[in-house]
Amino acid sequence: MENEPAKSAPRRPALHGLDAKALLAAGLEVSPSPNKPSPQPLGSTNLSRRKWLILGGLTAIAIGTAWFYSRKKPAPWQELLPSIDLNSTHSRGEWRHTDGGVESLRDDQPNLLAIPAELGDSYDLRLAFTRLTGNRSITLFFRTAQGTTTLEFDSWEQAGLAGIQLIDSQDLRQSGSFTFPIVNGQPYEFMIEVRPNELRVLHQQKVLKSYPVKGRELQVPTPWGWEDAWASVPLAIGAWNSKVRFSQLSYRKVR
Repeated sequence: MENEPAKSAPRRPALHGLDAKALLAAGLEVSPSPNKPSPQPLGSTNLSRRKWLILGGLTAIAIGTAWFYSRKKPAPWQELLPSIDLNSTHSRGEWRHTDGGVESLRDDQPNLLAIPAELGDSYDLRLAFTRLTGNRSITLFFRTAQGTTTLEFDSWEQAGLAGIQLIDSQDLRQSGSFTFPIVNGQPYEFMIEVRPNELRVLHQQKVLKSYPVKGRELQVPTPWGWEDAWASVPLAIGAWNSKVRFSQLSYRKVR
């Protein structure tokens, strides 16, 4: 018919000469699977990694800052000699207070002076002294987690023989000694670091000797007669047949 409307064009081209099944299979391979995530752009992996690095860095800074501010400052030094009451503290020999400290007055017998203190297992001691007469032992007695022991100079009537004794029943003539002769009239200062596993002796910030003490037994040498009446004393100074001025004995607790 003359006025018959023209047929509309097909919405999609006819598949003339094409294999429809092959095209369908190819489309399934290209289309993303509904069960698999779409591939991420290459830059997103680096971005995610950068975020974790930044987060880790901030966490480390936060932990470090918290640790820094949580540290406790060292306890202040406490000077122990001025407050000693010579009339009430446990002693042997004769002692007196002077402007320069505390002095032993007899060089014909051993001298011992107990120092009241609560030491604990970790602490530092500073000892300063000047020997005035004699040439025998100058001694610091102190309690540790392994028992009471001594730091001695010019021990066993041997000039320069120094160190901590007894360790597992061995004295300085057998092991653990260092050489440090004491000259009369000359002042000396030493520091002792006491820890549960180690003792260290220092002079002018230099370590003279370190002593591993974990699992070992510490004792006072027999000539001092420590076990008789002194076993409960935590800290003491001594001079064997010598006049000695002890000008400083300071204690600092280590937290």
